[in-house]
Amino acid sequence: MAKLLVFIAWIAACASQEAGDTEPDHFYRALAAGPVKKGPVVTTQAACLGSGTSKALVNCCSAKRSCASKGLTGGRLYTCAAANSCKATTFTGETVKAYCAVKDACKSAVFNLGASAKCAAEKSCYFASFIGKGKMACNVAGHCEGATFYNGWDITCTTRRACQNVNIGPGSSAICSVAAACPVEMYIWGSTSLIKCSGNRSCKGTDFTANQGANIACIGKESCKNGSVGCAFVQFSCSKVPTNTVCAGANSCDGVKFYGKHTTATCKKAGVCNGATFVDGACCKGKGCPKGAKKC
Repeated sequence: MAKLLVFIAWIAACASQEAGDTEPDHFYRALAAGPVKKGPVVTTQAACLGSGTSKALVNCCSAKRSCASKGLTGGRLYTCAAANSCKATTFTGETVKAYCAVKDACKSAVFNLGASAKCAAEKSCYFASFIGKGKMACNVAGHCEGATFYNGWDITCTTRRACQNVNIGPGSSAICSVAAACPVEMYIWGSTSLIKCSGNRSCKGTDFTANQGANIACIGKESCKNGSVGCAFVQFSCSKVPTNTVCAGANSCDGVKFYGKHTTATCKKAGVCNGATFVDGACCKGKGCPKGAKKC
């Protein structure tokens, strides 16, 4: 049977060459490669990644052993070594951990009931969802970009763009500790969600969209400057749960646009909300409220 397949491939290759195909050997390559197998294989971390010296045994998900769209449990580490090798995979349980080694390795994956991940490359956990209690250090640029955390996740964003465009849900928190750690946009929902912009300019220019309440603390210098906070009814269904922002750092809320009738800002002292605007029912309290702002 094997000889017959090779003979058929040879005939096809000859015909392809006569037709002017620039790669007449592609039939041989297809036969040699074979189909991609589903599910992980147990091997060493070094063998799975193709580098390093670690002899620790892991469940290896690779280009040849894809774990995409599978449901995975168990105690041994899952190493997602290739792009899309764990795409849309569901990891379940507190003992389940994944190592997402390259860009898009764990794209759109779901980490459920406390399962966790090490997102080791930019966008390696792009659009992933983390559900249940856990902690994560986002310390690579783009590390947690586009990911969603809720029901008890605490994340720390310690590098520029580490938490770009993340989503924070009920019971979860994010600490943005360096400049541009949490840029562009953050979608927040739930009265128990908390964002701390502790670093100078850590959330500068960030648009916070909160449709079910949130708590935002602008602590560092210019930490939330020129951003926005509120809920746009056109885009989301806005609840009556208030969104509270505390502006404490020097110039922390300068130029911020606060909007929506359930959005409040506390400008703790003079000089923290210079040029801030309050529209669509948003209100201000504290010694640093700018002139013309609606009082809470």
